[in-house]
Amino acid sequence: MGRGSSSWGWTAPDGREFVAIGQMDGAAFAEITKDGQLQYLGRLPAYSVNSMWREIRGFKNYMVIGSEAANHGIQVFDMRKVSKPAVVETLY
Repeated sequence: MGRGSSSWGWTAPDGREFVAIGQMDGAAFAEITKDGQLQYLGRLPAYSVNSMWREIRGFKNYMVIGSEAANHGIQVFDMRKVSKPAVVETLY
């Protein structure tokens, strides 16, 4: 879905730049290429009801994703996974 709120950036140790983008039904991840384009990499489903409000904050190599949606809790995602080919998944 293209609706949602919040985004947060992360710079990999090699200087590449990435963004996590809050969406109605989860979070999307993209790389900001050298020419300023967004390259979609994958998504993390919310595992809760849809919500317009999804907040993302970064801490070191991690994104913390929260929402007021029923049964959402928080999700923690290791951004190092998007800097190399991998399946986007949650961390427990």
